Amino acid sequence: MIGQRNFIMRTIRQITAVTLGLLVIQCSSAAKKDAPIISQKVIPGIPGAVFIQRIQTDQQPKQVCFHPSRDEIYVTNLGGTAAKSTGPGSLQIFKKSTGELLFRQPAIAAVECLLDLSDENVLYYSDMFSDEIVKFDLVNRKVLYRASIKENNISNFRGTNYRYMPKIIEPDTINKRLYVSMWLDGVSVINSETGEFIRRFPRFCSHPRGLMIEKNTLFVMCYGVPDGPGEIVQLDTVTGQVISRLNTGGSPRHIVRISKEKALISNLNAGLIYLYDFTKGAIDKSLKTGAANTIVLDPGKEFVYVNDRSHNKIYIVSIQEWKILTTISTGPFPTGLDVSRDGRFLAVTNFDDASFDLFELKRGQQSIQ
Repeated sequence: MIGQRNFIMRTIRQITAVTLGLLVIQCSSAAKKDAPIISQKVIPGIPGAVFIQRIQTDQQPKQVCFHPSRDEIYVTNLGGTAAKSTGPGSLQIFKKSTGELLFRQPAIAAVECLLDLSDENVLYYSDMFSDEIVKFDLVNRKVLYRASIKENNISNFRGTNYRYMPKIIEPDTINKRLYVSMWLDGVSVINSETGEFIRRFPRFCSHPRGLMIEKNTLFVMCYGVPDGPGEIVQLDTVTGQVISRLNTGGSPRHIVRISKEKALISNLNAGLIYLYDFTKGAIDKSLKTGAANTIVLDPGKEFVYVNDRSHNKIYIVSIQEWKILTTISTGPFPTGLDVSRDGRFLAVTNFDDASFDLFELKRGQQSIQ
């Protein structure tokens, strides 16, 4: 048990990159109104972030997702405490307008949340330590299926109770598939409608994370640290073969498509974001942003929001000008990040504070002091 616990904690700290400098902030356990004041200039056309409130979550919140039309926000939580343990986790549903907790679905260690692109009544989330993808009915508040992302005849990993640790979910709506990056062993594919396990692409790099599908090519952000190099890998989804590798160094983490040819990539341990031409498999340019963790695109595709979890900030970056326009202060260790479909709200989870911050985005308006 001691060896298993040590393995779990070593893995969790690898995931959360505790080698980065952390700023620990004391916060109350209830919904909080005392988030750091944002400091920024009034710049016409640039979103200004007006703080609304800080809302308590379960321990170690990972991702946050806005519903496109409902007054709801979804948060996945690892559970436990950063220093001692992980789990049991949860999926929590909050009312966006008030911060009220509406529902809590237990999990072992929930990580990613994804709204179904074809059915807004469905949400998927990855349960890392149960090696499952959960399909959840948002109307009736019930689990539709728990899909295993491993072959049943494969034994557990290194004597622990789990093997793969699923992370990011990438939908292929045309073929009704979900691609799932597994922190410990490659990428799995499941049927999005039934949850049936289809196949697994065994380990081809160290710690796969962010995913993007383009026709029959899967672009995989390979975090690398501490077990290998940071890479961008192109994988053929028909043959399962590696098409190409681009060694970036650092730790590529998230990828977000912005056009038919371009995507944005965050590289956490290199402290960069990239403008990536996925048709050529090449990086056009990079921008220094600190510990670039999660990235999310503004609906107008003019700006990208970037978490810097070593300095507890969000950067607002102009894609056209390719520069940081302004910053937003967050709680400790900002991790999950999302912008509402209408571009009016921004939410960020504070991993070390068991909370998330909600902001209203207003063009050219100074933050409320």
